[in-house]
Amino acid sequence: MRVPLPTPDPTVDLLQQILDTLLRLEAAQTRRSSTLSRADRERLARLLPAIAGAFGSDEFTVNELLEHRAVRLVIGPLNVQAIGRLLYRATGIPVDTYVVQRSGEELNRGRWRVVQTA
Repeated sequence: MRVPLPTPDPTVDLLQQILDTLLRLEAAQTRRSSTLSRADRERLARLLPAIAGAFGSDEFTVNELLEHRAVRLVIGPLNVQAIGRLLYRATGIPVDTYVVQRSGEELNRGRWRVVQTA
């Protein structure tokens, strides 16, 4: 007597593909997060909520950040270049419940956005 082999379930195959993709993304995120030092993370944990409070999820430049008194107080002695480099290193990396996104350039200046993830 011959036992029929189960037919492949496309739903199970799709779920396996999704799981594989999620695992790859998680591994890539873990590697990416190493670009932030502990000091960067601490500074961003203070800075990103202030930026989100000032701009919401709207785009901004680093110079526009410096125009907001509350954000300027959190930034402290950092200059425009240091802030830009910090935001660049933080791009795409969750810090607490915030993520920095680079949304393009305008007149050779980066345009940034801070979004809340949860």
